[in-house]
Amino acid sequence: GVETTEGKTARKRKVVAAVKEAAEKLGNSPAICRASYIYPMVLDSFERGRVVERYFEDVEELVARRSPGLHGSEKALLKLLRQRASSA
Repeated sequence: GVETTEGKTARKRKVVAAVKEAAEKLGNSPAICRASYIYPMVLDSFERGRVVERYFEDVEELVARRSPGLHGSEKALLKLLRQRASSA
C-alpha cells in the first residue's frame, strides 16, 4: 500500500517517545541513549514500518517476567537483526 506522511510522522514520534523513555530508565539524555544503547538499525526498521512482534505491554512487564533464556521479544529482535544482516 501507499505510505501516508501521517504514518511516517506518527512512527517518528513513537521513536522519539521510546528514546526518551529509555533515557529516563537508564538515567541518560536521549542523545546519549540513542548513540550508546540503541542499535540504529532497530530504529530505522521501525521508521520504515518493520516491527517485531510485541510480547509485553511495557518495560516493567518485561522485567517482571524475566526467566532463564531469551524472552519472545528478544528472540524476535534477534530474528530482525539477522534478517537485516543477511540482506546487507
